[in-house]
Amino acid sequence: MLAIDFRRTQHVDMADALRQYIIKAYGEPAESYTDDFRSLDQMRAAILAPEPHPASVDAHLRYYAQLKHVGAKFPVDEHTLRVVFPWWPAFAKDKKPVKQAHLAYDRASVWFKRSAGAIATLQGQLEGGELRHATVTLDWQPCSLTCLAHAMTAQAVECMWLKAIASEVARLHGAAVEVMAGTQAAHMPGMVHWINHLKAKRDLYLAHANVQKAIDCELKANYGEGVARLQLAAHLLKRALSDAKHVPAPLAADLKALDGKVAVQLTLAQKDNDVVYVQQVPAADQLPPIPGYAAANLGVEPVALSLDDFGNVIGAPLFAQLVPYEIYQKASEYTAKRDAVVADLSKRVKSVQEAAWAALRATGAQGVLDAVANPHAGVPAAVADRARAFAVGGGVRHLDAQIDVLRTAAAQAQAKLDAIDAVLDGEASDDREMKAQFRERWTRTASIDLQRQIRDRLADLKEKLGVAVASDKYIAQKLAANRDKLEMLERSNDQLEASLPAMMSALSVSDATYQQLAQAVNEYSALVRSGDALADQLKQHARNDAIEPALLALVAEHGTFRPVDAAPILDTRLVVYTSTFTPQIDGLESRTAQAAQAVQLATDAVRAKTGTTTTSAAREQSLNDLDAAFTVAQEIASNCKEGHKFYSDLGRVLGDLHRQAEDFAHARGIEKRDLIAYLTSAIASGDQALSSPSTPRGARSPPPLPPRQGSGNMYPGAGFVPGTWQPDQPVRFSAPKK
Repeated sequence: MLAIDFRRTQHVDMADALRQYIIKAYGEPAESYTDDFRSLDQMRAAILAPEPHPASVDAHLRYYAQLKHVGAKFPVDEHTLRVVFPWWPAFAKDKKPVKQAHLAYDRASVWFKRSAGAIATLQGQLEGGELRHATVTLDWQPCSLTCLAHAMTAQAVECMWLKAIASEVARLHGAAVEVMAGTQAAHMPGMVHWINHLKAKRDLYLAHANVQKAIDCELKANYGEGVARLQLAAHLLKRALSDAKHVPAPLAADLKALDGKVAVQLTLAQKDNDVVYVQQVPAADQLPPIPGYAAANLGVEPVALSLDDFGNVIGAPLFAQLVPYEIYQKASEYTAKRDAVVADLSKRVKSVQEAAWAALRATGAQGVLDAVANPHAGVPAAVADRARAFAVGGGVRHLDAQIDVLRTAAAQAQAKLDAIDAVLDGEASDDREMKAQFRERWTRTASIDLQRQIRDRLADLKEKLGVAVASDKYIAQKLAANRDKLEMLERSNDQLEASLPAMMSALSVSDATYQQLAQAVNEYSALVRSGDALADQLKQHARNDAIEPALLALVAEHGTFRPVDAAPILDTRLVVYTSTFTPQIDGLESRTAQAAQAVQLATDAVRAKTGTTTTSAAREQSLNDLDAAFTVAQEIASNCKEGHKFYSDLGRVLGDLHRQAEDFAHARGIEKRDLIAYLTSAIASGDQALSSPSTPRGARSPPPLPPRQGSGNMYPGAGFVPGTWQPDQPVRFSAPKK
């Protein structure tokens, strides 16, 4: 049995980091969990000095299970919540521990240590030579382990070789020889003797297998193959006996005894075949391999372990009042998917409305109505109201100013992005210079690894800014394309009256045809505006859609130790949006298309009665142009308003990210200064340990400083979805305290 030493560790203070996280992420006072912090510290202290005793095994199980509870509430890793766990390897006499800032590493080390303790306990209980185990070895190379596994399996099967399974014993001995033969260890004196021993055993058991197979062939009247099997057995035994002086005496005696028996059997079998049966004797390489009997296999069948069965050992879960971290992840995942679905549906509603308004303008109905209502020279009241509203709002000059503001905001955002890049590039350049100067002695984590999170966020923001700049250009192009019409719209009432042609119409506003067109336009407008109510209904449904209670119930049902599959719940909730609102949007699109046809027919009927004179067509076209210009002005103003909000939110996010980058660079600068002082002092004193130095204070790399207070994510763009959980923001819900 292999001997395994314990892994050693030392005290780790998790309380401070967990306290800060509770205050920052959960928005709760950390004093409420003082007992939990104390219990966690005591549990870890209980595993520092293990003993081969069942009580020590229970202590490791208790701490391991409570780490599962802690991991469900706190994302302990390199980037989010950094707590460094040092563990010394069990298979190497290394003076330095292996450190990782991940809770899974601590759990795995604890479980390894528990297994080593179980083996030590078993060794202590078995006395009187019932269990023999090897001394601890430092050679745990893959080839050594594979060879050892095959050899030990062969030893297990060797106990059963008399039951016609010698071929499997031979195969395993051969596998062990093949693994080790190609390594440098094969040339060591002790290993040469061991390999010769395995080779001889392989040939012995393979010869036994062929002898048994020859007997089977004789019973089946395959006399030619039986002779070939005996010939092969004789060849194997002669090869093994050629190195008999290198193998133990008992094994050499077995080889000689079997060789004598095979020689007698082979002589009789050849004589019978030559005289009586006269069957062809196949060559050795043409013989089919003998299948082995798998009496023992490599590996161990996994044993299901349910931590729920050890409730009396584990005790009450720590930090039970906190909402599991998995809830935040699943809630964020659902919120992101839900908001994406809502955004797509809202975009489609808006698209249907825009297409409907474009279809109404294409009919020219509004111009026909205004022309008939004011057939002579003069400005229709509706047109005058639109022109007055546009002029009061600042007209074309105001739109130009708004677009200039967007350009300025985009330039400022780009400058902030460049400043963040400069901070990160400067820190990375300093790190490369120090690495070039101290080379292998500069052992702290490279900047490119620690900066990855900030740079990924920065890349997302750059992409969003590029999309926004392209949208700004489109708005400016739309303004340039409609500038003439917009300038006409902002004219005074007298100027508009002078520019509109007069029309002599025989149709009055009381005519049934005119009334039918006016009613069709009003109904069409009301139908298109109903899309606003549908969009509001969609957003209200999303605001009332809280997934957290369902997730909390699911986690409570499964517990901390069993994985939670929330996909069915998330998918079911998301399907509600498409199944409820997609048919309504389809109906709106279909009804507006039918209503547009009705408006077109009514417009054609009015035109037929008013005639198609040049003046009437010109007046109608002018009024339609003014109506279209007012619509474009509203669209540009709305687009500019959205752009202003976007750049305002982006500016806050970039400011926070810039401060985060500066804090990171400042922390790395302090670490660089301390590390330079440490290395300089060590070099000056001739410290030989610098061949593999560690950073001062035992830290391989500094934890990035947390963002300053008030650095919440306000930007609805890259890396952020409205309504989702953010690590630097207080959570919106928590489990009720008992």
